[in-house]
Amino acid sequence: MILDSAPLLNLADSRILATLVDGVILVVGGGITPRDLVHRAYTSALDAGAHVLGATINFADTKADYYSSAYQQDTVENQ
Repeated sequence: MILDSAPLLNLADSRILATLVDGVILVVGGGITPRDLVHRAYTSALDAGAHVLGATINFADTKADYYSSAYQQDTVENQ
């Protein structure tokens, strides 16, 4: 089962919920969420006693150089 909640930094409810589930996946807005906020959310989850499984990126710009070069290289190698 997957539960969705409000952002960790906005409400105490999210921190409480994070301790009651088996794991937490941080959802980050690619190119939107500043790195310091991601780090603060991660630290907040750990401080609350949550088990952070990882993160996923929403709104990633796959045409940006950072992403596209990795995808292009992978495509060329797999042909």
